[in-house]
Amino acid sequence: HQWRQPLSVIGMITSGLTLKGQMNKIDTTFTNEIEKLQNQIRFLSGTIEDFRNFFRPNDKLESVQLGDIVMITVKMFEPILHKSGIELQKEIIDVPSVRVHQSELQQVIMNLLKNAMDALLEKQPKLRQIKIRVGQKDNHQILEVQDNAGGIDGEIIDRIFDPYFTTKGKLNGTGLGLYMSKLIIEEHFRGKLSVQNQDSGANFRIELPC
Repeated sequence: HQWRQPLSVIGMITSGLTLKGQMNKIDTTFTNEIEKLQNQIRFLSGTIEDFRNFFRPNDKLESVQLGDIVMITVKMFEPILHKSGIELQKEIIDVPSVRVHQSELQQVIMNLLKNAMDALLEKQPKLRQIKIRVGQKDNHQILEVQDNAGGIDGEIIDRIFDPYFTTKGKLNGTGLGLYMSKLIIEEHFRGKLSVQNQDSGANFRIELPC
């Protein structure tokens, strides 16, 4: 599941480069596109290492800036959002650093973005938006990912973090993405991951201790 999105981006970029090559239109954007491919490949390589190390209890946490992690992750995700006609709004406030595993937090953010994108593509609102916010409340750093896809059915909202629970069908989801995200945030980082319907969509909220 975590490989599917970067592979989609890689496929999209390589198709574009192939078309430009066939039309003899390779220009200065070529280097930029290659850099994007390399970023995606590095992410996939890091994902393999994440799975190898996931249950190792002695891994040390890193002190990182939450806003920096969000921007790195968003940069990898933006090409597929743009192609899907989804506007991404970022509201990032400078906050003190937090202690996390950077790659694991990136996996969580990507999963929340992917779920928001899937909801928007399914519900097809006229204006598709995802808002990602970083801020601070009391002694916690707050990260929120909110869409405008109409929210989560009240009958299932309390179950979406359960293992193997999915609304996407067997071909499109495993039912483990949100479960693993909650496990990472709450067991590995001693934080909290929650969701509520807000305004015209679902708002996933991560709280991490400073």
